[in-house]
Amino acid sequence: MLNLRQLEYFFYVAKHGGFTRAARQLPFSIQQPALSIRVKALEEDLKVKLYQIVGRKFQLTPSGEYLYDAVKPFFESLRDGRAAPARSDARTARRSGSRAHVDLEGPQGRASQVSQTLPERSDIR
Repeated sequence: MLNLRQLEYFFYVAKHGGFTRAARQLPFSIQQPALSIRVKALEEDLKVKLYQIVGRKFQLTPSGEYLYDAVKPFFESLRDGRAAPARSDARTARRSGSRAHVDLEGPQGRASQVSQTLPERSDIR
């Protein structure tokens, strides 16, 4: 089952170019072998290869680059304390059709949009 912690592990591994450096940089204690196992579990959950080791070099696959680009603004905004405050007005949260949209303030003040497909149910208002 996919969870936020798995994405955080992947973010650090991708950002720091490998498991050993990522394990040293995480804000909590985790050993390199455990970190590797957690990222492998993320790959299994997503059913996609996120990285490859060529020689001794860590490289993201195109899918890994895509995921890293998707999660990077979120984790960097948390780290830098720049997460947008929650607002309930129509500009920041709205529901249209079967998609929910949330606007988040990005690192340079640009708004980015995160979408999540919702199940088709007539009792959701």
